[in-house]
Amino acid sequence: MPRKMKLLAVCMIVLLAFGAGEAFAKKVIKVGMGDPIESDQGAFAKRFKENLEGLSNGEIEVQLFPGGSLGTETEMLQNARMGTLDIAIVGVGNVVPFVPEFGALSYPYLIENHYDAVKATTGYMGDYWNRVGQERGGFAVLGWTYSNFRYITNSARAVNSLEDLAGLKIRVPQNKVILATLTALGANPVPMAWSETFTALQQKVIDGQENPYIVNYTMKFQEVQD
Repeated sequence: MPRKMKLLAVCMIVLLAFGAGEAFAKKVIKVGMGDPIESDQGAFAKRFKENLEGLSNGEIEVQLFPGGSLGTETEMLQNARMGTLDIAIVGVGNVVPFVPEFGALSYPYLIENHYDAVKATTGYMGDYWNRVGQERGGFAVLGWTYSNFRYITNSARAVNSLEDLAGLKIRVPQNKVILATLTALGANPVPMAWSETFTALQQKVIDGQENPYIVNYTMKFQEVQD
């Protein structure tokens, strides 16, 4: 079973960077995210809000919009690129349609532990992701958060071997690497917006999905599958 670290990129359109003369003017910064406020995305966003408002002495107000209230993660990233949203916190898999190079972070078994994840997104590599994001995607990477390894959950049967994956309809993001991986393992991957996943599981449109346990819990998937 693939163990792919889910890396969440905080993306901001470069064109919205503050000029020196207006850096501390009274501003409202809107931050959209796909997961609930109780998630690791929410924890990251709340800490960002606390730090930025504190450092600006209250001259900057950060408004948080969790749970996909501003659209899907793909839509929020697109809006950040266009300049209609200040910051989007999104799963790195949803960055791939805009900048294919980010697909390398979805390769199965490439990242084996937390240390690998940090090393792959900071220092020289952190500079690389920021540069390629700006050059090819029109956004800057402000930070990373790490949600642990991805696991397949489903309502059909336990997955203890590759044979158990055969034919299972598994929701995946619009990410060619993850699509190819699940296909190679024998499953039937179904690209789907994150905001639609709970309802699709509930209505049995899909059998399952793949994400870290903490994400499954905060999205309350346990209410619609074992």
